[in-house]
Amino acid sequence: MEDLPFHITKLVDWNMIISKAWLRRHNPIIDWSKNSITFSSPHCHENCLPIYPKVTPTTEPPRLKINLISRAAFRVAIKNPESYLCIMALYNKLEDEETKQDTTKKLIPPEYYDYLVLFSEKEARILPVSRYVDYTIALINEAKPSFG
Repeated sequence: MEDLPFHITKLVDWNMIISKAWLRRHNPIIDWSKNSITFSSPHCHENCLPIYPKVTPTTEPPRLKINLISRAAFRVAIKNPESYLCIMALYNKLEDEETKQDTTKKLIPPEYYDYLVLFSEKEARILPVSRYVDYTIALINEAKPSFG
């Protein structure tokens, strides 16, 4: 780690000013398109970057014998005192309406909270009720709509 003294001043639009000597010593790789700086110089490896312990592979734990068995074989195996039963179930967590509404509230600006029911998934799947103002538009075969 390296401690750098910074002096507080008005820098207009700059966050900080780094000396050329510091840049030579650390020789960072600057990728302007990714907006990133990589410190990989020998000086940085020796003085600045953290040292991680080398990971050595550990011995592999003994493998368990796992079988997929039929219902009849399961009934026999479960009676054996040396058998272990492990059940794994995968499922999607079902969200209740309150949880969904809380999630929807986070996504919608407060001024639209009076209309939250319009954003519910349940309401979106239902067509509106037929009313007396329903009408059809008579289309003319092969007619082209006017521009504008």
